[in-house]
Amino acid sequence: MQHKFHLLNSPKYFSISEEYGLFGVSERNLNQLSNIWKGDIIFYYTARKVGLRTSVFIHGPFEITSELFYNDKIVWAEDKRYPGKDKYPYRIKIEYLKEHICLNPIPIEIFWDLKEEGKIKTVIDSSALIDKAVISLLEEEGILLLEALLQENSKSGEYTREYKSHNFQEERVNLLQFKGDRIKEFIM
Repeated sequence: MQHKFHLLNSPKYFSISEEYGLFGVSERNLNQLSNIWKGDIIFYYTARKVGLRTSVFIHGPFEITSELFYNDKIVWAEDKRYPGKDKYPYRIKIEYLKEHICLNPIPIEIFWDLKEEGKIKTVIDSSALIDKAVISLLEEEGILLLEALLQENSKSGEYTREYKSHNFQEERVNLLQFKGDRIKEFIM
């Protein structure tokens, strides 16, 4: 089976996603997860404060270890419309790729250098990352990011923490069935 590569975008929630082994989106962005499958490889685009500056990094590689599912247990942020439920209940489970765990991220400048060299084509500019939770990459682009992370992490790291979400109940999402009279009301 051919693995596909994706870039996940969540500048403020990477540490929680890493801790839980989970990535989630709101109902509004659900369609962005429709092209991700168990076994695909993902990279995580995120930002963090370094001194007075905000620096952007790419973490990974991670492997998708579940199909798309629904679980509204609060992990990231409570949904103001539905108290007691998470704002991002449509989820996939992730974990570091076991073949080579890369704990050191690469700076975003490496990504933009590859873009400038004409090797990254799916992301036109940084505006393409705004309000987009998932970007599917071409195979060559995924391999380039994987190579950059491997260069930054010449020795495989060791991630020994247990992912907090791996015992979460998974309600499978069927994107083709609806439960109500409006198009956004899915059967779980």
